[in-house]
Amino acid sequence: MEHRILLIGGPTGVGKSAISFALAREIPAEIISADSRQFFCGLDIGTDKVPRWMREQVPHHLIDFLQPGEPFDVYEFFQRVLFLVGEILSRKKYPIIVGGSGLYLRCLLQGIFHLPEEKKEHLSQLRRQLESFSTEEMWQKLREVDPVACTKIHPHDRFRLRRALEVYLLTGQPLSYLQRENLRPVLGDLGEVTYFILNRPRAWLYQQLDQRVEKMLQIGWLEEVARLKIAGHENFLREKAPIGYAELLDVLRGKLTVREAVRLIKQKTKQLVRRQLSWFRQEPGCWLEVFPGEEAKVVLLMKNALGEK
Repeated sequence: MEHRILLIGGPTGVGKSAISFALAREIPAEIISADSRQFFCGLDIGTDKVPRWMREQVPHHLIDFLQPGEPFDVYEFFQRVLFLVGEILSRKKYPIIVGGSGLYLRCLLQGIFHLPEEKKEHLSQLRRQLESFSTEEMWQKLREVDPVACTKIHPHDRFRLRRALEVYLLTGQPLSYLQRENLRPVLGDLGEVTYFILNRPRAWLYQQLDQRVEKMLQIGWLEEVARLKIAGHENFLREKAPIGYAELLDVLRGKLTVREAVRLIKQKTKQLVRRQLSWFRQEPGCWLEVFPGEEAKVVLLMKNALGEK
């Protein structure tokens, strides 16, 4: 078997986990999660985490390996995935990397610039200073110091604007220059990469997301949030957890009713889908429109793309 690696991206709720699982049951494969929401233990219902029965049938990596609040960044993800891909290929299996975190998938294809450890000592103070800037001010500053990076970052993308400014202010070099000079290795150095981006009819996807929120609450999402709050993770849930956790904390505090929280969660989830789709439109993957009831056709197409009969 040639060294072939499969990436599956797409917005939340599109069915990436189910399709990758169905594929991995038909070919020798292991799955690596590129969904940053599923890294953390205890955040199960609200992240629609891959269930244990699926993980018992097909090896899944990078799920439930961090405690809430434990530091982890995209560079550590990058390193872990390259190691795992090498291990999986050595077992003569296909690595299937699956997730909706577009930045995590992009770094695997394009590489990533790593900030030296000695520079990180000043990062917290610098980040606090930058947080006092408006997003418009960040964009204007970045346009002055790194116009190349500025053309690739949306003016409203506060996180990426701040990141690019942090790199420049800590190193004295534009992020765009450092990326050009320091991007090896990449996933393609380990094997031939095939990248699919899944999409669904928008009305169908929105309906499924609404139903998923309702189901999550029925099976104990609010109780999950309460347990995490009691365990001392409230700050993490408000600052870093996926959509819904902060809203349900407000329910527990009496600031929102369950109905109000549900409305907000559904609204924010659809906004997330639109942002994810905008991101993936800039990526080099092959788009697959998955129509309801035709998931098996998508699995077959992926098998054929990997050279499996």
